[in-house]
Order: sequence, then C-alpha cells, then structure tokens
Amino acid sequence: MVLTIRALLLAILFAVSVRVPVLAVDDPAPFPDMGKAVGDLLKKHYYDPKRFHPRILVERARRALETTEM
Repeated sequence: MVLTIRALLLAILFAVSVRVPVLAVDDPAPFPDMGKAVGDLLKKHYYDPKRFHPRILVERARRALETTEM
C-alpha cells in the first residue's frame, strides 16, 4: 500500500515536472535603455566620482557572467 502511494506520488511529481517547461512564458522583451536607466539611478542615489569606476564594474560583471553556469 505504501509502495503504491509512493509510486503514485512519484508519477504525479514526474508529470508535473515535465509539464512545467511547457507552461513557462516567453523571454522578456529586450531592455535597450538599460545603460541609461542604470546611469540615471547611479547619479541619483549612488554616484561618487572618486569611487565609481565604470570600467572595473563592467569587467567584474562580464567575469561574473562568464563564470555562471547555464
């Protein structure tokens, strides 16, 4: 009896896990003004010209993206 319930639960779990990618929505629309939006937020809230180095931030962001697993 317990084995039957476990088998049934595993079958339901498998069916749901196979169905989830089908229900996923499409990728979001591109964000062409992302650089400007981020720059505006930095100027408004966080910008300190002595500490902010865009080149270093971009290098670190690219390195982080390259080392992520997909």
